[in-house]
Amino acid sequence: MFSKVSMKISLIFISLGATLSWAQAASAETSRVLPTGSAVIEENYTSLSMFFSDDELSALDEISTTIEIEQLVAVIEDPEVVGRDEIATRAVATRQNGCSFTPDRWGSANFKPICDRHDICYGPSSRTNRIDCDKRFRAGLIAECVRGYGSGVRSGACKGVAEAYYRGVRTAGSRFYKGRGLNN
Repeated sequence: MFSKVSMKISLIFISLGATLSWAQAASAETSRVLPTGSAVIEENYTSLSMFFSDDELSALDEISTTIEIEQLVAVIEDPEVVGRDEIATRAVATRQNGCSFTPDRWGSANFKPICDRHDICYGPSSRTNRIDCDKRFRAGLIAECVRGYGSGVRSGACKGVAEAYYRGVRTAGSRFYKGRGLNN
């Protein structure tokens, strides 16, 4: 049984899992040196290495909890972990509720204010087109990664998570958009 955090992570990574093919997994380079991180990273190296470099995996290990990494792996390996009914019955973004289906923070990056602005942009009083809401969301997440980590490997890992959040809203966000702009 997956927790609320698991469902949050799941929605975001549905789009990542949708692009994942087992042929890619089979052809993934397995001779690379494993990062010196947690056992969960090492146990799931093949799945994770398709989305993160070795250095980014080490950084991800430093800034993530074991549960977050396990949930990330679960979604990468099985993108259908969140049932369609569960997603469809969630509250729409008519109020600020942080990052809804994903953690509000990832290490030093505080995504909550960016997610709150995105919620407002998706709300019924917004006249902004959905694509523009999502582009601002992505830019805000990346800026927060730079603020939280500067440059380097940790920043790269954070930006990978931010990109996954963005892909999630692009993939599944149309059902939650209630604005008066285009739902594009």
